[in-house]
Amino acid sequence: KISDDIPHSKLFKSLSVKKAKELVAYGLETAADKAPSLSKFSGDHLDADAYHAALQDPNAVVIDVRNAYETALGSIQPPSTGATLIDPQLRNSIEFPKWLSQPDTKTKLQGKKVLMYCTGGIRCERASALLNQMTAVDPDWDTQGVYELRGGLERYVKTFPQGGYFAGKNYLFDRRMEQIPDLKP
Repeated sequence: KISDDIPHSKLFKSLSVKKAKELVAYGLETAADKAPSLSKFSGDHLDADAYHAALQDPNAVVIDVRNAYETALGSIQPPSTGATLIDPQLRNSIEFPKWLSQPDTKTKLQGKKVLMYCTGGIRCERASALLNQMTAVDPDWDTQGVYELRGGLERYVKTFPQGGYFAGKNYLFDRRMEQIPDLKP
C-alpha cells in the first residue's frame, strides 16, 4: 500500500522494488520442500465481517501467523464459546513449516476449520497455501477448510473500529508503526 488514508508525513519517501527468492521466507529449498503454488493451494479469503462471524464457530481454530513480538502487542481473542486460538510463538517465518509439521500441531488442526490472520494478508496467503499443500499430500491429515482474513488485521480493525475480537495494538511495518482500535465502550 502506498497510501491509504495515511497522512503525508507518514508515507514512505520512496519506493524500491527488489527481486526475492521468497516473499515470506520459509527456507524451503529442496525440490520436495518447494514453496507451494498460491494459485493452487491458497486458502479461501474471508472479508472482515465473515471472518468475525467464523470466530464464533466452536469447531474452528485460529492461527496467528505473525511473529511472537507482534502477537505480544495484540491478537485476536475469539469468544469463549467460539474458535480456539493457537499461537505458534514464531520468532520468524522460517519456523512456520517446522511448527506445522509437529504431531501436536497436526492433532490440533485435524478436522477443524482453520482460520489464519496476519498484519496485512501476505503471510496468511503463504501460510494457508503451505498448510493446504501439506494436507494434500498427507492422507491422514485433513481440515474442514483453510481460511484467511482478507487484508489482515489492518482491514479488520478498520471494519471494527472498536476492535471486534482484536485486543491490543497491531504492529505495522511503515511509519505508522501501530494501529490501535478505538477504546471499547
